[in-house]
Amino acid sequence: MYADDEQIAEQLLLALLAFATEARVFLDVPDANPEAIKLAQRYGMKPVSEVARMYNKEIPNLPINFCPIIESY
Repeated sequence: MYADDEQIAEQLLLALLAFATEARVFLDVPDANPEAIKLAQRYGMKPVSEVARMYNKEIPNLPINFCPIIESY
């Protein structure tokens, strides 16, 4: 999930949580995105693992100040 601002990210997260009532929902949030971390914490989400971003050349010029991928299982 990618959102242009925090309000849109929250609306998308709430829609997913309402849809996935029987599923576990995971967010993959970069440390460099404190707004997304606060959003996850606001809805009772807690870290369960850490993921490292790795590149074989230079770091791509991609924005990370949004709420990234949400996974539901």
